Amino acid sequence: MKSVLTYVLLVGGPGAGVLGILHKGRELRAPRSVDGEWRVELAGVAAPGVMKIQQSGPHLSVTLPGANGALDGSIEGVAVQAHPAPGCTAAGLRARLDRATGTLAGEIAGDDCVAAAFRATRVERAVGGGAH
Repeated sequence: MKSVLTYVLLVGGPGAGVLGILHKGRELRAPRSVDGEWRVELAGVAAPGVMKIQQSGPHLSVTLPGANGALDGSIEGVAVQAHPAPGCTAAGLRARLDRATGTLAGEIAGDDCVAAAFRATRVERAVGGGAH
């Protein structure tokens, strides 16, 4: 009887824990992907540069066109934000991802701390493994 109780505790306990984790995990949703290079247009002015975004889950590292260094940011739903450079009161980056068109639009500020409206489209990644 003692061995049956030990078996139930050592096998049943972790088994119940795994089932609980799986049940809770069904509610999790991966954040939308914004990783990659984005061609930026400032208020109708074509192509001032390329913004680069690196993503790990909801955490972002954003390099703005012509900027020195990257900004830490995040994505929540369709809202994207990156914190301004130290000493700036401008936006850094505040944007929304349009699901239908796959574009980012919002407000962006570079190292000069001047904010401007922007729209960005993802630069298509090359298909294939590179040169052979």
